[in-house]
Amino acid sequence: MGVTAHTISLKLGRRNFAIACRRMEGSHTYDKVTEVLKFILQDWGIQWKTVGMVTDNAQDFVKAFNVYGKQTQLFI
Repeated sequence: MGVTAHTISLKLGRRNFAIACRRMEGSHTYDKVTEVLKFILQDWGIQWKTVGMVTDNAQDFVKAFNVYGKQTQLFI
């Protein structure tokens, strides 16, 4: 799973970071995707700083992001 972070600096400049590229073996079920996503965000200490997320339309990813978003009151 690839995760990038995008921020705006104090001078309103855009900043982009690749923060993770984790191999996921086996089925990409929504609960496994949610678990890996939580671990990545916790590892970087940004689980409560996340404002929004973008994903493709893969059913398990959509469900994982909806479940995670409801747990953290995140805009998906």
